[in-house]
Amino acid sequence: MKRLISGLLFTGLASSSFAQNNIAPPVSDVVRNCSYSGCQLTCTNPQGVITVKEATSSSIRTIMLSNGTTEFRLNDGYNGVRTIFVAKEYLICSITGEK
Repeated sequence: MKRLISGLLFTGLASSSFAQNNIAPPVSDVVRNCSYSGCQLTCTNPQGVITVKEATSSSIRTIMLSNGTTEFRLNDGYNGVRTIFVAKEYLICSITGEK
């Protein structure tokens, strides 16, 4: 029993260490506050087709990661935060409705 618990503890610590070492650190982190009418995130693919169109009421936090991925955190106040990940090769995104 003692051996099983120590094995599980080692596995948990090793997994945690592996995950921490493989997270891409942020290159930039910017919060854009929305105007009274809210903000909108719109992303298009290379063919110009809109693939993401999300509205939020409070703010959009844009975190660019060192691996080229962009993380958008849409804050809807009391309704919570939604997160969208976008790979730079696939979508071009814009934000409208900023203060």
